[in-house]
Amino acid sequence: MILVNKLLWQNQIFPIVVIPLTILLYVVAFPNFNIPESAFIFAIPFIVWLLFKKPTRLTIIISAQIVGFSTWLILLWWLRHVTYIGTILLSFTIGLFWTVWILTASWIIPRIKGQLFHIRILGLLSISGSWVLLEWLRTFIFSGFPWLPLAASQWERPALLQLCSYTGFYGVSFVIIFFNLGMAFYIYHLIAGEKRKHWYQRICPEFYCALALLFISFSFILKPGYFKQNRKNIFRAGVVQPYITQPLKWDKTEAKNILNILERFSNFAAILEPDIILWPESTTPWPINGEKNLLIWMQSLTDKLKTPFLMGNMAKEKTVWRNTITSISPVTGLTDNYYSKRKLVPFGEYNPVKNYIPFIDKFVPLEGEFKAGKKTELLSVKINDVVYQVGPLVCYEDIFPSLSRENILAGADFQFVATNNAWYGEEAGAYQHAAHSVLRAVETRRPVLRCGNSGWSGWIDEYGNIRHVVTDDKNGIYFRGVDVMSVSRDEKLLNSQSVYIRYGNWFVLLCAIITTSAIIIIRVNPHELNRSTN
Repeated sequence: MILVNKLLWQNQIFPIVVIPLTILLYVVAFPNFNIPESAFIFAIPFIVWLLFKKPTRLTIIISAQIVGFSTWLILLWWLRHVTYIGTILLSFTIGLFWTVWILTASWIIPRIKGQLFHIRILGLLSISGSWVLLEWLRTFIFSGFPWLPLAASQWERPALLQLCSYTGFYGVSFVIIFFNLGMAFYIYHLIAGEKRKHWYQRICPEFYCALALLFISFSFILKPGYFKQNRKNIFRAGVVQPYITQPLKWDKTEAKNILNILERFSNFAAILEPDIILWPESTTPWPINGEKNLLIWMQSLTDKLKTPFLMGNMAKEKTVWRNTITSISPVTGLTDNYYSKRKLVPFGEYNPVKNYIPFIDKFVPLEGEFKAGKKTELLSVKINDVVYQVGPLVCYEDIFPSLSRENILAGADFQFVATNNAWYGEEAGAYQHAAHSVLRAVETRRPVLRCGNSGWSGWIDEYGNIRHVVTDDKNGIYFRGVDVMSVSRDEKLLNSQSVYIRYGNWFVLLCAIITTSAIIIIRVNPHELNRSTN
């Protein structure tokens, strides 16, 4: 056993095992691999390494950044279709958050190892809380890119996600990290522990606390509401996926052909008798508010099909562009107001470093600047004589939980995401994007409808169940076509607000308090800790 310890835990061979194993376990937890169980064990190799030996700070930083950069480069590889340099820089930047978390863990673990039980648990809570704080910071730093939080790995496993309605997605990430830590301590307890005389000395309390927290989190699915839903069909939504490739979308000579595609496939959708037709982001080739012929064409199509439309469009105000969602009805015509996207894509719709690095430009080939909306703007849509308040989200806005929360606080009955993932090829991008809509549905307890230019289109119910995905005959999401989906809602949740909607990021604040308090306590001399707790 001594020889094994020397070979595995003390020699430099251990990082060679830890680094690729951590990368593998983290990456496969997310789309397109979709092995969510690996999220519960991905951090174990690194934590076990820190438990058995305290590597130098430089070794930790280099190893952690290799893991962080490599995992995000693999997960974001679809972004290369837009920019190779941007993909590399973004992967490196997000990898820094993993490095900061590992450095935090490497500071805490040696100080709690061998301490009394409540000090060790406090340490694990602080490490888990620091992960939550870093995910929260990702919604703000560098203009915000909270892509693929750890909770998103469970997007096809709604059982654990019910916790989101109370804590936001942060609670799920916390539970997953705490379980990783509990398992790592259990492995350390089995291998490194001395021979124990009494049975209770052979128990690893960290593992049982982690197991208990996991069971408690899963217990939310046992609440009566999940299995006793009072669902009522509210309307049938026709989805049009025009799959207009990016070079064609901005080619003025292709404008007429794009309108022909939209009209032809909307006619196909109408055959299936939908109550409303959905179009994706920036559907039409001209701004919705600047071309009289476009408005005449849209109104004519709506009148002919006798069906309202909910759609993404561009709007132009002098030299300023807006990425919008609007609606048009055969009765009332084009809505007077439109929703303007509040979170613009850095280097896509605007250049955040224009004043400093002027030769870097946005990749959307439009003259003028995009301007972000400043407020929540619900859209009123009349479907089957019922007026619904729609919470609009354009493209990657559904990765920001605060925007969805604002929609529900404003009175949205459901949320509609109009997106265009054709920028990113036919890889993992659209699936990863859709995972965030699942989190938003559970957090807000409202259905989420999605319409993509090329996919992922479908809808998710209030409990995170994916009720319908628009697919072709080969079960693929990337295609040009139409489908109709019956949307329902649980009447028990009408006009209700989840804990997360009412109180926002209270769990993030709790994690900040726990983490700060724990670090202050752990900084006390270990001898003082032992004396104060004996």
